[in-house]
Amino acid sequence: MSNLLPISPAERMDWVNRQPLIGGEPEMLAIFQHLRRNACCRFIGPPYHHKTKIMHEVCRRAEARLGIIGLYVSLRRISAETELDFFALLHHTLVTEAARDHQLRVRRDPIRSINDFKLRLLELPRQREKTVAIFVDDLDRAPQFVTALVKALGGASKTSAAGKRLLAVVCASESLKRMTASDASPFELFSPLVRLTDLSLAETAELVAAQLQPYAIQTEPSAVKFLFEQTQGDRLLVMQVGLECYKQLGDAGGLVTQERIADAIRALVAAGGWGAVTEGLFQIERDPHSLDAVVKLVKDGIASRAGAADPSAFPDPLTVSGFVREQGGQFVVKSPLHKALLEHHFSLEHLGEIYFARGDWERALLFWQADLRAGADDETARKKRARIFFAGVSSIYSETTRRDAYAWFDKCLRAAYPHAAWRVYETQGEYLNRVLPRPHRGDEYFRRFRRDIDAHPELRVLDLPNDSLIQMENVYVRLRADRENLGLVVFENLLTGDLYGRHHEVVLELESHLGHVARALRVVRDLEESNQRRHRRAANWQQLLKLERDLMRAERRYERLLQVALASALKALAPRAQRGSIYTFDPSLKRLVMTASAGYSEEVQRALQFRRGEGLAGHVFKTGVLYNAADAQRDPHFQLPTTGNHPIVRAALGVPLIGRKGIVGVLCLDNLDRPDAFDDESEQVAALFAGQVAPWLESVRLLEKLREQQQWSQLTQQAFHEMDRRLYYADEILNELAVAAREGTLASNAPAEILRLDAFIAHVRPHLPVLSAYMRINRLELHPLDLRAEVESQAHALEALVPTRLRFVVVSGEAGELRVRADSGFLKILLTNLIENAVEAMEHLDAGEIRVELQRRGRRAVLRVHNDGDAVPEKLRRVIFRPGFSTKSTRKKGRGYGLRFCRRIALAHHGTLNYDESDLRPGASFVLKLPLNREGALRRGSHDE
Repeated sequence: MSNLLPISPAERMDWVNRQPLIGGEPEMLAIFQHLRRNACCRFIGPPYHHKTKIMHEVCRRAEARLGIIGLYVSLRRISAETELDFFALLHHTLVTEAARDHQLRVRRDPIRSINDFKLRLLELPRQREKTVAIFVDDLDRAPQFVTALVKALGGASKTSAAGKRLLAVVCASESLKRMTASDASPFELFSPLVRLTDLSLAETAELVAAQLQPYAIQTEPSAVKFLFEQTQGDRLLVMQVGLECYKQLGDAGGLVTQERIADAIRALVAAGGWGAVTEGLFQIERDPHSLDAVVKLVKDGIASRAGAADPSAFPDPLTVSGFVREQGGQFVVKSPLHKALLEHHFSLEHLGEIYFARGDWERALLFWQADLRAGADDETARKKRARIFFAGVSSIYSETTRRDAYAWFDKCLRAAYPHAAWRVYETQGEYLNRVLPRPHRGDEYFRRFRRDIDAHPELRVLDLPNDSLIQMENVYVRLRADRENLGLVVFENLLTGDLYGRHHEVVLELESHLGHVARALRVVRDLEESNQRRHRRAANWQQLLKLERDLMRAERRYERLLQVALASALKALAPRAQRGSIYTFDPSLKRLVMTASAGYSEEVQRALQFRRGEGLAGHVFKTGVLYNAADAQRDPHFQLPTTGNHPIVRAALGVPLIGRKGIVGVLCLDNLDRPDAFDDESEQVAALFAGQVAPWLESVRLLEKLREQQQWSQLTQQAFHEMDRRLYYADEILNELAVAAREGTLASNAPAEILRLDAFIAHVRPHLPVLSAYMRINRLELHPLDLRAEVESQAHALEALVPTRLRFVVVSGEAGELRVRADSGFLKILLTNLIENAVEAMEHLDAGEIRVELQRRGRRAVLRVHNDGDAVPEKLRRVIFRPGFSTKSTRKKGRGYGLRFCRRIALAHHGTLNYDESDLRPGASFVLKLPLNREGALRRGSHDE
């Protein structure tokens, strides 16, 4: 009888299916009850548990028990590519069985639609005037057609007439488990559920006897009881254990004892099961939810349900797999044999492999770490560590930042060497920085080594020809990717016990693993740097767009645009650029002067001005080419001021601002931390900014000059109009004198007319130097002079302008010179206008004071003219400097050319003239601010300190 022994899994399952049907009465009774109520139902259970036998038996007994016709069809025998072919073949199978077993004649017209299939089904109960039940087995064999089939069966059942109903019972192993749980489930008419139950103790004994007695094998009652305890009546496991007993006893037969059952169970577990058992295990393995639940079951023996659905209505994948059952809202393993099979299949090693294949490297590392700790011989431990590092390296490759990559490296080391401690260092320029474990305050180990100063083993190993160094129980291994040193790993207390005798093997293993880690870390580092460059490039483009918007929105003033441009450049190149400045050429000084700055002291701003070709700014202005002083301290074009305390500049970048007609200025940026701070990308960004800014600056500068020319043209026109009007008065006086001479009345009228002409000449004479000044306002003759001495020298002439009822005071402030570069003649015109305006503002007062105050404020000389008259109304303070505006009466209007000309003189001296709103004294104050003469104030250096 040995030639009948099944060997292959297919032969074994065929042997199982040939076993007689034992039990199944509860399931058949439940199906009959649903059919008696004219209800369709579902019948599900684990595969190869005699569901087909039960379906055949119910179909056979249906007419005798209920008086209905039963038609059985298995989708295992139907193979179709399209939905229409599937329904045509299914109809043909049903019609054939109906004609063969029940003499039903149904039309065999072609099926052209699902509706045709439903109409053909409805013909079945009409022929015999009896209810027809269709038993559809193996529903999971055609999952792509299940929805359409169930809807067609349900629709036909719903529309069939009373007494001639069409009913259906569908059976599957796993296809129903998800479809029934969906909101749009096609099983709404198949809500009754019949589930396959396990065998009782008596049924287990009956099934074992039916299996083994034909082969002269008897079973002890204690063995049957032990088998029932181990399988809990699971049909398939009972049959598989019986087969293992038959394989052990062979043709000779014999007695199956409890020990024989135990041996058979061990053999079955060692083989990992077969047939439906293996299918159930792989079904769990493919389903993430099932696998997670099984891991918990193997560990804790119990797992909660994932949802609140009724398990009787919505079977879970775990229950369908046949290994677990639902009990009190929780999953439990069905039997000790099921648990043994789960533990054998889902070992720590295999679980790690499953999660690794899914890309869940963290859980894979955890399982492999636990597997390594469970103990193994040296060769097996090496293989397990290699697997751990393989998972760790794969996870490192998946990261985009060095921080996350080193975190995976840390997990990998913890899993592979749980008994050791380690420190991981990364080379960063001239330093070796510790990255693992991450340093914390008060850490006893060094965080950072200076490679050219310190003499630690961590540094010596980097210069050795080998990749490792052994000192006592510690091992130093380089993180070396090809020829590049990325860092170092220091293992403490690694070579202890037996490992010290095999230290060369340990070190070679470490070098191999860390070599793969180093290459992965290098890839992540390069990727991170590439991403950072892309992010910076995107941020730079955004900053350029923002700069464009800021320039468009900014006030159309040259100095304001310079500050906006400088602030945007510093933000775009942060943190490399820590401070900066913009230099423009001053034709009057014939030097580059700092027009906009950020991060400089006033002392340095006063000192830094250059001739063409002098200093970094002068060099860039002369050549018109970007210049990167990578090491500013050694660069020939970079010099420091000789006085004062200034931060050391490590790197500097000079960028020409080139407009359509030449260089507008120079943008200079400094780094105070390290040399080589400005790379090629920084140069490109700075050049882009310069290209954006220069045309705007040039356009605004030309616009300002155009506005000034228009304003001066208007002022000159007004002045000549006033002269023409006065000359017209003089012509009238001369005409009157001529008429008086002809009429002989000259003697009597002469004194009055002469007085009128004298008054006219007295009025016109002050306008002549002003008109002369208009003509040469753009050709100032600037000379160094002491503003304090200049005011004191003009004090007598200025005091003559003040009536005797008013007091005139000059306050010189602190001692010392206020050296400025100015045109003495224009300075006199400005002061004269301010004093005359003050006198006119006090003409209604009987007494008062006009006060001229001088003082130094930073790098500027300040001259304030204050009078005790009325303050300028707030609403007029914004317009008093406009051309042609005057607060004087009509009678005196036209005597001077106003504050606009005074402000123009101040601007021509690189100064400002404003109404002083901060002066809280009664009256009005006007403040003139002129830059101090910076030549000689500090010895010139570079654009920076």
